[in-house]
Amino acid sequence: MSETTIKQIENFVRNCVLDFSYWWWTRGHKNQHRTPEPKKILCIELGCLGDQIAITPALKSLSDYYPFAHITLLTLSDQVDTLKGLPFIHEIVPEIPNDLLRFDWLVVFYAGRVWHLKKYQRLQIIPFKIGVANHGMASSHFPNLDRKVKYPHEPKHMVESNLDVIRLVVPEHAIQKRMYLASRGNIARDYLNGTREYVPTKRTIILHPGSKGIDKYDISASHFWPYERWAAVADYFIKDYNIIITGTMNEMFLYRSICNSMQDSRNVICCFGFDKGLLFSLIKKADLIISIDSGPVHISSGFFRPIISLMGPELPEIWRPWSKNGKYLFHDEVCTRCRKLRCKYGSAKCMQAITIKEVISFAEELLSYTK
Repeated sequence: MSETTIKQIENFVRNCVLDFSYWWWTRGHKNQHRTPEPKKILCIELGCLGDQIAITPALKSLSDYYPFAHITLLTLSDQVDTLKGLPFIHEIVPEIPNDLLRFDWLVVFYAGRVWHLKKYQRLQIIPFKIGVANHGMASSHFPNLDRKVKYPHEPKHMVESNLDVIRLVVPEHAIQKRMYLASRGNIARDYLNGTREYVPTKRTIILHPGSKGIDKYDISASHFWPYERWAAVADYFIKDYNIIITGTMNEMFLYRSICNSMQDSRNVICCFGFDKGLLFSLIKKADLIISIDSGPVHISSGFFRPIISLMGPELPEIWRPWSKNGKYLFHDEVCTRCRKLRCKYGSAKCMQAITIKEVISFAEELLSYTK
């Protein structure tokens, strides 16, 4: 080994020791210095629909404790309208604002793997930054946070994980734990009145059989619950309830498959290819929602509607319904918790384990509460 190489190794080790020493002696100071009073706060959540709704308790807590702060939410372009209309979010933007100097605080919720993009490094100019970090000295998703919270060793609901970030600057007595969504008017009423199948005197049940990874008939899709079982649930309730099946245009095959398997599907209402406003309005009006682990579960929790979530590969500790009138079906005794879109064994045993009888039993229980 050459003398130059030895010198390089020595310098590297020395720098590591110095860096670690500096981090060790300043970590306490960083987490204990006085919190500056914010006037403008930039919050970041770059997740999908469920992730957006899961930050509403945290944003409400932040707004209540700092009532004079202007809160701006930076999110994905296709999620700008998800939290539209909430009074405690003053601005929602899909791009990093040009005038970053106007912000006093930066609040980083779970941000995924985006921080390698150079454009996000501009946010370093904001003077006070809090957010989520992994375990270790240099593992923050966003570098140079003034206060950070580590991911829990055990699974924790996403709402609680987001509240942990806010607890860095908001005391426990000011924490709000309810999800929030803004009403979208009478879109559902106008839509349903235009369908001959809708009977205003009946109560309404929404079935949402589609989810991420289900874009064709494929039993290897980890969130797939057989359409024959959806049909059996619909047949059981269709005499006394309006049945609405929702989904995207790519999931229209599920609607056809369910209706073809029903004894009488003439009065089933199809609502596919909708916008978010219609889905929000339908769910707010419904007496019960039965859904795969997907966005409607969290919309229902936001509107405090009765919901049954069929959970297979996902962790219920993280994504179960966040409301007292929400239930979930999850069979921990079979192959579960993979969190994959495709089952490596060819069929989703975790979803197959959920029975029609279980779904109907939970549905009758929740419907009895809302009479």
